[in-house]
Amino acid sequence: MPSVAEWAGMVFEHLDGVITAVVGGVGIVVGRREYRTTREVMQAEKARELADRLQADALAGTALRMLDWVARTYEVPGEGPTSISSARVAGALATKDRYDPDEVLVRDAFERLCDELVLVESSVASGLVQEAHVQRHFGYWLAILGAPERNGHDAAFRDRLWEYVERWGYRDVQDLCRRFGYEITPPVELRPGDVVLTRGTSWVSRLIRVASRVVGESRTQVNHVGVLATGGSLGLQGLLRGSRGQVDLLQGEPEIVEALARVVQHPFLPAYANAWSEVAVFRCEALTDEERAEVVRRAGAYVGRRYGYLQLVAHFLDWLLQGAFVFRRLTSTARYPICSWLVAHAYKGIDDFGTRPGGASPDDIW
Repeated sequence: MPSVAEWAGMVFEHLDGVITAVVGGVGIVVGRREYRTTREVMQAEKARELADRLQADALAGTALRMLDWVARTYEVPGEGPTSISSARVAGALATKDRYDPDEVLVRDAFERLCDELVLVESSVASGLVQEAHVQRHFGYWLAILGAPERNGHDAAFRDRLWEYVERWGYRDVQDLCRRFGYEITPPVELRPGDVVLTRGTSWVSRLIRVASRVVGESRTQVNHVGVLATGGSLGLQGLLRGSRGQVDLLQGEPEIVEALARVVQHPFLPAYANAWSEVAVFRCEALTDEERAEVVRRAGAYVGRRYGYLQLVAHFLDWLLQGAFVFRRLTSTARYPICSWLVAHAYKGIDDFGTRPGGASPDDIW
């Protein structure tokens, strides 16, 4: 049996281990806290460094002043002091063949600003700076990028600015603005004759997609199609990369002609803005205004006609024959059109979509 002295030695030995473990644990906690503090200080310093770099750059500073002021005088190389208005900035950011010296200054300034903001977004994404630090130093400017009208700029300025960012591939600038609640995706301009294709989630939609595919073909993407009769401008808020978000009608009232229970022409946005369908809009850029008008006229001629349910059966029977154009030929009639028949015949002679108009499916048009 151990003596008292031996017991005491064993207790002190274990106590020493416990104390060592406690001290080590405290050291780890303190070390981690100091690391976080040091890291936050370094992140804050990096954010300030990025802000100082932006302010010190002459071209980027010019772009910031153009965002901040509706009109101001700038030193234009070769021209001297020149007054540049918000409207002039908007015109310079538009894509065209030739630019005046003051417009060159505008474009150079915004190119430099976007390059600097790309660096900021990269720093946030890599963890070099925190969003809170970016908000402190860049929040004012990001708010103007996201809502230029707050500083007196008009819709044309906003649209040209956002289009410039989009056209020249500054995705990081869009991502940076999105971090702070600003969607700077340019409005979508819809035009008469644009083709609208949708992918639904109902069992009917799935069945149509199955019957549109034959052995050896890739997976069918869409199950319904229509054509726009009138154009308009849509603002997309948060509708990027497959997410659901808000759609705002900015200008005009786009209407779509499509075969439902009957062929109808009705407002496009109320029908599809909140629908549980994926929507894509395609445009044939080669169409002239006269050809667009002809497409719309042909599509409109079918308004009021009943849906061709028999043609759906014919599509299914031809699917059993691995896509042979047999039953669809027998049932093809203008009196009872289906969605793809309507669009294919509206485009007949203009764009054949690689198949007979009477045998076209939504996926053929896709």
